[in-house]
Amino acid sequence: SVSADQFGTYFSRNYSEGESIEINSKIKWKAQIMSGGWISWKNQRLIDLGFYLNQDPLRRTHPDIDDTPPRLVLREDSHQNKKVPPKNDFPTKGHLEWKIYLQDKIEQVAQGRASGRFLSGVQRHQEREEAMKKWEQLATDHTKGIRNLLDRDLFGRDNLAEARHLHLMQKILAKKNPFADGLIDTICKEIVRALISQSKTTFPSDEDVYWSMVDSGNHKKILDFAESNEINIKPKHIRKQIQGNLNFQTRNKYDEKKFAKTVRELGLTPAQYRAKIKIILTIDKLVTEVKSDRIPIDWKYPIIWLPAMTFGKNLLDKLSEILCEALEEVKKYVIDEDCGSEGTE
Repeated sequence: SVSADQFGTYFSRNYSEGESIEINSKIKWKAQIMSGGWISWKNQRLIDLGFYLNQDPLRRTHPDIDDTPPRLVLREDSHQNKKVPPKNDFPTKGHLEWKIYLQDKIEQVAQGRASGRFLSGVQRHQEREEAMKKWEQLATDHTKGIRNLLDRDLFGRDNLAEARHLHLMQKILAKKNPFADGLIDTICKEIVRALISQSKTTFPSDEDVYWSMVDSGNHKKILDFAESNEINIKPKHIRKQIQGNLNFQTRNKYDEKKFAKTVRELGLTPAQYRAKIKIILTIDKLVTEVKSDRIPIDWKYPIIWLPAMTFGKNLLDKLSEILCEALEEVKKYVIDEDCGSEGTE
């Protein structure tokens, strides 16, 4: 039998270097004819196993993921978990159910639709609570949230008819349900959700990491790091670079006076220019000779970006939905002229 304590031996027990995995042709055919492809095939297999309930949206049969750890019940053919007991035909050869489950979850995390702790229940509830607090803060904080920005530039402008209408709708809706999120806060939360769920994260090149350190005034750290990796740009290397620059030559020969004049026009002294050349040559060497994994981790940073066209369209669709629903609710509270002042619905 396999216990949860043996997770660490999974790869050594099931994989051999260079060995490819063959996918059964019947399984491949089943996945191809399903509308959702391999994801739908995986979902059905997990429903049959008892890991998921047969409903839409999918829910785990046992909400506490530590009761039925995916790393145990989805990839082991012999285990002691009684809540999702092993089945004779599960998993398939190559453990496709597990691989597709893992890839699907990774994509959901990237889209902001799932927690990064999908393999363990440790602190999941606390993580969700913290995430909700941060979402609330980013959206509605009146000093630094999206609400602050929109109040200043849009919602707080009395000369805009749309802003006045929005505040009026919010006031009417608050009478019906004073404990619900206000309409404006709902809009702000949707903006934050869209920003997070549709953003992409990439990482800078090694060269950009080094130059970021230089731009933040950490020249010495770059030079010390280079020296620790046996890279040391000497004065002769700097001199060769300068003398080979056509901007400092007269009649194809290096001209010291022209060098000094040109550098002065750049707002630098000759010494400052030589220091700049030393950094350039050092970074060139670092990029070509030092592997990425040797760069100090605290020098690295993520680049978070958002495709504007996709974000704009999706946000517009969602905000239109929110406003249309709010408008329908407001209409129920508009006084009907035929009913007199007492008619409200």
